[in-house]
Amino acid sequence: MIKIYGAESYRWYVKVFSCPDTMQKALGVNIPPWVKALSFRNCVCFLEQSYWLEPEPNGYDDLLVHECAHCLANARYGKGIPRWLDEGLAMYFAGQIGSTEAIGMPPQEKDIACIGYEDPMLYRYSSLLMDALTSVRSIGGILALADDAENFSAHGPLGDKTLRESITAFKEK
Repeated sequence: MIKIYGAESYRWYVKVFSCPDTMQKALGVNIPPWVKALSFRNCVCFLEQSYWLEPEPNGYDDLLVHECAHCLANARYGKGIPRWLDEGLAMYFAGQIGSTEAIGMPPQEKDIACIGYEDPMLYRYSSLLMDALTSVRSIGGILALADDAENFSAHGPLGDKTLRESITAFKEK
């Protein structure tokens, strides 16, 4: 057993699957056709590159870092952080935060914390939020805020209202 940021975790494994069907059967979960890799419990799973709809410029490198970041977040926070932060941290550490200038805000009636993996905008919103947050806080500061679940309340520093204000201020720069 190893300790990661104060959380105990078992060994991690990396598996490469020959096709999407094999991955779905082995994991017992539905996998969207655009998925190239995913983290599942203590395992990082990849598809053979021949099944990727779009090639990755760095092959497995960025994906491995991205999926390992999910494993680290899971070890540290369990399932206690919102999807946008889980994806945002993984994208941040993998260097996948891109230009977010053209991305609009999530609709007002949609709580940012409730954006699901099935929403195609999850990754774009996650990137935008990480851009906005890292423009005013260090990554260590963001991780420290995520340690306290109270910070995710609507008016907390990582809550919906505060995040919308952060995005607005970031876009006005």
